[in-house]
Amino acid sequence: MLSYWILRDRNDLPIGLVKCENDSVSLKLNGTHPADWMLFSDSDAVPIEPDAAAALCGANAVLGMSDGRIVGFAAGPGAQTVSAYRARMSHLCTIATQPPTPVAPEPPLVEAPSAPSATPMQTLADPVRDPEPFEPEPPEDPDVSASEPAVETADGSAERTAQFSLLLSHADAFFRQFEQPAIAETLVQKEDIETKGGIDLFPQAFPNARWRYVDGTNILPHYEGLVTGKSGERTRILAVRGRAAPRPPRTLPGFTRYLFGSDGNGYWVRTE
Repeated sequence: MLSYWILRDRNDLPIGLVKCENDSVSLKLNGTHPADWMLFSDSDAVPIEPDAAAALCGANAVLGMSDGRIVGFAAGPGAQTVSAYRARMSHLCTIATQPPTPVAPEPPLVEAPSAPSATPMQTLADPVRDPEPFEPEPPEDPDVSASEPAVETADGSAERTAQFSLLLSHADAFFRQFEQPAIAETLVQKEDIETKGGIDLFPQAFPNARWRYVDGTNILPHYEGLVTGKSGERTRILAVRGRAAPRPPRTLPGFTRYLFGSDGNGYWVRTE
């Protein structure tokens, strides 16, 4: 599922955009904002770099910090407050910079003397103590919180709207280079391709439609249907199997409906 999160600085101004598509997350900044960026889920965290993608199942927040101060924060559905992620990031940084725990050397083997001697017995080194448990410090910036959105004022709303529109246009141009070209045009003129029929794919939405399944080299597998009206007009239907989403994939322009077929699968549908 595709979603976008707005990245805001400590003053609640938009400074970037986060694109989340299934388990892949991309970060795009509007300008230069040096920081250590971390992508979080409820149980895990991985670093993420601007203009790059990171993979994390169930990702729901991105936090950037520099010298202990918050640079930017973006929250997805089900995210916690910025204070919770700041404490988790501080904990991760402490673990990464903590020196390895020294291991006590084993005592060397001492051969038994042939005769009693006054050599004192060799003692073992003191046992290694575990490090003190980590106690996260309370956040220093109570004014930065993701629980309540900032209230727009009449003086600043127009400027913020313009900044956000510019940010969206930059982000769209950036992410478009990773999109696949549209493939809907490969679904036409299949008269010379081997097909198989025998299915009434959408008996309620398109009653009396004649269907055939189409597949072949460089052809996206799909169903083609034909409905003939009472006055002789014909309506062509294209159905491509896919997952349900708020909007169709960009590779399928014109496929504006999502229907469940009689075979139990979901399809994106276009009529011509």
